[in-house]
Amino acid sequence: MQAYANALTLARITSAMTGMTRACIIAGEDGAIEYASAAAVHLLQKYFDLSAEPTQLPPQLTHWLLKPAGVGQKTGPFEIERDAVRLVVSLARRDADGTCSLLLEETSDTILKTRLVSAGLTLREAEVLLWVTRGKASSEIAVILGSKTATVSKHLEHVYQKLGVENRTAAANAASKLIAST
Repeated sequence: MQAYANALTLARITSAMTGMTRACIIAGEDGAIEYASAAAVHLLQKYFDLSAEPTQLPPQLTHWLLKPAGVGQKTGPFEIERDAVRLVVSLARRDADGTCSLLLEETSDTILKTRLVSAGLTLREAEVLLWVTRGKASSEIAVILGSKTATVSKHLEHVYQKLGVENRTAAANAASKLIAST
């Protein structure tokens, strides 16, 4: 009976998604792929060097799915970069039986910076903020950008003021919302 209900649900999802370009995957907690849109298959092949249509998530993604989140916390996105373009995989839903719905999105730093600049940041402030969202310390950002730590700190002061926040975590959260909303 449960198998029939699952098959019916999958048929409805497949029907609803026909013609959509959104990259999504429905997979078991063990990584077995139950459904993958054409766009998702393309992204998996591109970022994980798969030649055939996959029936199983790549090991890195399965490991990420199995990584427990803290109580009341969401699992953060899985990210992999290739040629200055980034694949971001988000866990949209996890059912009681362990079935996971994943959304895949390909993005580049150029697009992300443009979105932050359109929100009122300078290009350099946007660059600094992107590195903050990736968990880099000011000293690391200074090395990456070829500037001084004090300069990075000054950029962050301006970012906090422009975004109306008080610290790095709030700035990173605000940046994530700005990027997602556009």
